[in-house]
Amino acid sequence: MSEVRITLNPNQASKMLEVLSAFPSFKRPTDLPDLLEMGKSRAEIQKAYRDRKKEKDGNAYLQKERERVKRYYVDTSALSKKKLEQRRTKIRQCMAKKRAKDKVPQNDKDEVPECSTRSNTQQQQQPPMLVKLNFPLKSRSKIQTRKRTSRAVAKANYKINKMTQKIQELKRRNWTITKRLQRRMARENKDNKNNLEKTITSPMRKANQDLREANLSPTKYPDLQKKLTYHNCLISEIKESVSHEKNKFPVLQVITGKAIRDHKCIRRLSYDIKVNRKQLMKIKSKREKEKKENPHEGCKRRSSFKSISLSREGR
Repeated sequence: MSEVRITLNPNQASKMLEVLSAFPSFKRPTDLPDLLEMGKSRAEIQKAYRDRKKEKDGNAYLQKERERVKRYYVDTSALSKKKLEQRRTKIRQCMAKKRAKDKVPQNDKDEVPECSTRSNTQQQQQPPMLVKLNFPLKSRSKIQTRKRTSRAVAKANYKINKMTQKIQELKRRNWTITKRLQRRMARENKDNKNNLEKTITSPMRKANQDLREANLSPTKYPDLQKKLTYHNCLISEIKESVSHEKNKFPVLQVITGKAIRDHKCIRRLSYDIKVNRKQLMKIKSKREKEKKENPHEGCKRRSSFKSISLSREGR
């Protein structure tokens, strides 16, 4: 009799025994340890137990299982929408697993190589032993879940990009409208200011307005109000005189003197009397004109002052 020696772990040994038990000539050895059951998982042990109960009790066991399941089964009409969807999802996953399991081809079998023997006897005329290896395939539900997740993520990213572009466009539009509104408000303020200047013609009213713009009360500062009124009166008189071409040049000669030039008030004067600043700069004062006509007059005055001082010292 041929002797076969194979080194297997308990799980592999239990599977090998299941395969060999299909042959009628095979007999389970009596001295085989029961520790082979330790290699099975809990689900496999329970499955083997149910198979034995089915073989032993038959229809009675199946009827008992049906009644046990009916005790805690809740009808779909009594379930909420959320729980009903969860149950249907679970049933779909179970059915997908079953269909994937049924699709495994039956001829997907690997040939087991012949084991070496230590006997000189001739090999028995037996068919080669075939071992079926079932590799678990990826369930369709997992693949569908992964596809659904990737599609949802892609859709969310697309929405985020679209919303980001929309936000940037709205920000740009908001900035444009804000700038346009600021320009319009500045233009309106300028127009209002010009209108107020046109409407306020009285020198005293203009002085009061200038004081109020500086957060000063005209009643508390009457001297300052009088000075501003006096200034406004002079400016209005000069402006009226300059408006006539006959009196324009002499008046400009008087007002564009040394004090105005030294204190750099030409720009303000041109703004008040509405005369071009370059024209005011070209006009020479009356005093400068007299100096040009009589250049030695100043020297005579100085010599007379010196003679008076010397005569006083002699006394």
